[in-house]
Amino acid sequence: MNRFAKVVLTGALALSPIIGAVSVSAETAAPTDTLAVSSQLAVAAASADAKREKVVQTALSLKGQVQYVNWRNRQEAHAPYKTDCSGFTYLVYRLANVGVGLVNKDDDSQAKVGTKVAWGNFKKGDLIFFGNIGSSKSLSDVGHVGIYIGDGKMIHNANGSKDVVISDIYNSSYYKSRFSVARRVINDTQQSQPSPQPQPSTPQAKKQYVVTDHGWVGLKAAASLNSADMGRLQLGEKAELIKKANSYWYQVKVNGKTLYITTNSKYTKVITQ
Repeated sequence: MNRFAKVVLTGALALSPIIGAVSVSAETAAPTDTLAVSSQLAVAAASADAKREKVVQTALSLKGQVQYVNWRNRQEAHAPYKTDCSGFTYLVYRLANVGVGLVNKDDDSQAKVGTKVAWGNFKKGDLIFFGNIGSSKSLSDVGHVGIYIGDGKMIHNANGSKDVVISDIYNSSYYKSRFSVARRVINDTQQSQPSPQPQPSTPQAKKQYVVTDHGWVGLKAAASLNSADMGRLQLGEKAELIKKANSYWYQVKVNGKTLYITTNSKYTKVITQ
């Protein structure tokens, strides 16, 4: 072997451990990243399951604490609560405090949030909606809602004679025939987001609200005693003040609707928050 060949061979042998080390490092990087992502997904799924279980336990704890009433007579500020079916689902998620806020207490609005779920694929905490059936109604017209609690069962605020009950929906042709849609509002794959960088604090604009001092106060469709009744503002609830319509009526916003409430200081007052 000539001298030049020896130099080339010696150099190649000297470099081979370095080249090999770089190659192994590149090959092992991808599996490590994959494991990290899988671990994050597993943590997210476990967190979602914990939230679902908390929703179920909260709903079960309200048995005997809720009376079914017409939506006009709701009282959800303290126990014993008075509400309807969609008010019950709203109340459960509010008390469970799992980071999910249902849009409002209307079942038609709740039926549009989250991810659509097919019959039979329910998970704990899913909202299950049923349609009205009648001469001029269809399954698309939502008339009832409950919360899936596992094992084919649903907890719901049924009606004035039963209040909050648990129903076996998988073994009931009544519920299956009336099923409209189900929505999942707790996401399986929700991952932790990096902490946001601190931003300069800016003072937030305060809003004014109308609250009641003594019991409930009626809400009207217009600034007139003769206008249609649109429900009640209960003690402990607040309505966002839009403006003072006149000396007798405040114009307020309640659940996205523009309504009117008395300015009589014996019954209402304005607060700023």
